[in-house]
Amino acid sequence: MKILHSREAVVFLVFCSLLIDVAIYGIVIPALPKLLQDKFGSPVSLNGLFVAIFGFGVLIGAPSSSYVSDKYSNRRLPMIIGFIIFAGGSLGIAFANSLVVLYISRGLQGVGSGVTWAVGLAAVIDIYPAEILDTPMSIVYTGLTIGATGGPIVGGVVFKNYGQHGIGYLMFGAAILILIIRIVIPDSDQIIASLAQEQNNPKTPIDLEANPSSDEQKIYIIAGPSADSKSTKDLTEPSSLQSTEKIDKQITYWGMIKQARIGLMSLIVVFAYGLVGSVEVVVPISFSEKGLDSDKIGYSFIALTIGSAIGGLLMGKVLESKYMTNKFGPYKKRFVVILIGNTVAGILTLFLGLSKPIPLSIVFLGLIGLFFGAGNVPVMSALGAHIQTMSKGSASNSNSKVYSLYNIAYSLAAMVMPTVSSVIYKATNLFISCLILGLLLIGFTIVSMLYLIFYTDD
Repeated sequence: MKILHSREAVVFLVFCSLLIDVAIYGIVIPALPKLLQDKFGSPVSLNGLFVAIFGFGVLIGAPSSSYVSDKYSNRRLPMIIGFIIFAGGSLGIAFANSLVVLYISRGLQGVGSGVTWAVGLAAVIDIYPAEILDTPMSIVYTGLTIGATGGPIVGGVVFKNYGQHGIGYLMFGAAILILIIRIVIPDSDQIIASLAQEQNNPKTPIDLEANPSSDEQKIYIIAGPSADSKSTKDLTEPSSLQSTEKIDKQITYWGMIKQARIGLMSLIVVFAYGLVGSVEVVVPISFSEKGLDSDKIGYSFIALTIGSAIGGLLMGKVLESKYMTNKFGPYKKRFVVILIGNTVAGILTLFLGLSKPIPLSIVFLGLIGLFFGAGNVPVMSALGAHIQTMSKGSASNSNSKVYSLYNIAYSLAAMVMPTVSSVIYKATNLFISCLILGLLLIGFTIVSMLYLIFYTDD
């Protein structure tokens, strides 16, 4: 089927992959007290280890799968293996009869997550040029945000009614579902070949005017067959199609980190996702102390998710506008949006710490989500755009590795910052916790983005 060989099919695949991936991470969280303390008699202090071991699995799965995926120019097989590992870890949780089995199974889920995140995002930048990368990344990001909130809500309901086996089967079924989708969608090289074939057999201007369904068609109508073919191809082809030059030697992780645009973006991920992860830990404690029930606390964070999804989708469209490109340049426009989005999100976090009424706090959660989404979708597309430049058009060279760095930064943020924030909250109060989180994000965002805007070439 032609639709399976399209860019849209890959975006749908990665949207579903991140949605299910992050949902599986959160599905089991509401069950931890009954599962660890009531069933296995585990001390509460080990609950944090259960979360951390998932991140440890990511640190294994992301870099190893990225290296293999880039070296052998294959996205499909590593993702299939990743989802199989995910499914195996989920069954392990379903049937675990000891803490050792439970923790090993959770670690396997982390390995699978590391594979699917890094390799999945690489599949997107394999087939999209930097100029039109923001919209697909915003769609993928929306899957992540929906899964982050939906997972714990669904997991709480399923565990309440069906117990340990129920959440295990749910995670297993979700992993198998996305595995099937991955199997039926071709690999990046096949889709690139299909795109190249379509461009070698263009439709007539009459056909295009009757059915202007893509950017390529619109450009063809405006420019006409006599227009400069190179400028047209630059806007429609992925970088891997624009250049016949391939790089035999892969770009190393250290080589990427030394690049200011990649190193600083990775640190932005730590502070930005660390802020959100910390808010999701300390704000529920505050809400609980104010008398809000656990289910209502979960529902209140839907505001954060919806705001984040809207902000990300809006910025995907805004960043691809001619105005933004002409005003700030094709690359620095992303740094400007990251600067504004994350700075405003940090400021709003300070107001969240000051807010007393719960309804007002929920409003601030929604606004934080809006600007957080707007400020962090460009991070994903900026990483993809810069690795395309470094790879000189080689689709398979290091696309996966750059997103394994992204995933590692995300995991480190999720493991470290919420734990530290909860300690700060217990020693002080909500305002001090939010003040520290907000100032960290604001300070680092302003310094790093101003450097990238004024001291790096476009």
